[in-house]
Amino acid sequence: MSVEKWAESLEEDVFNYWKQNHRDWKGGFRVFYGPVFAEPELLILGYQPGGDPEDFKRDHLDRLSNEDFSPPERHEYLTSDYTIARRMRRKVLKDHNELLAESVKSNAIFFRAKDIDRWKGIPGSKRRDMEEFSLDKVEEMVERLNPKSVLVEGMATWDLLRSHLGFDDECKVRRTNARLLCVSKNKDPIFTGIIHPSTRVSDENWARVRSELLPLLKG
Repeated sequence: MSVEKWAESLEEDVFNYWKQNHRDWKGGFRVFYGPVFAEPELLILGYQPGGDPEDFKRDHLDRLSNEDFSPPERHEYLTSDYTIARRMRRKVLKDHNELLAESVKSNAIFFRAKDIDRWKGIPGSKRRDMEEFSLDKVEEMVERLNPKSVLVEGMATWDLLRSHLGFDDECKVRRTNARLLCVSKNKDPIFTGIIHPSTRVSDENWARVRSELLPLLKG
């Protein structure tokens, strides 16, 4: 099966799982944010899709209901101006956005909530079911795409993936007690976790993050 067909199959699996088990979760889901291809320079993983039920209904539900499971043709981080996309270009990968063009973007959790607090407000058993389903699919995604490295957005995402995948880590950059950049140990491909791009961080600290991050991603 080609990577393109695999990506469509994955989206179909997520749609069927949501429809059969969690259709009452009106926020729906989202899997990919741009083209999907084998051996990308980066696999970028956020925590979960933001937004609300209207975003899902407007942007995805009709397409999915018509059995169109194809990923987007254009990478949102290169073409959109919402906060995370803009900061990935200007703060995280400043002057190295060619890495975005060679990346695949998804999330650790596929199911949409406006923020982490709203997600954590879901009854525990329901939330854990959706999380475990997503994380198992993300593990499959890493194996199937075989990225050169994985970039993790936010330390909440980092802790979730580290716990599920079972790797040790090392913090390379801190701001007092806050972790700004961590790397996996004895993990192939290497995972690098950074403070969430939407977090207010000084230009000096973003420069510290980039000084560690870019050699890892370009190496």
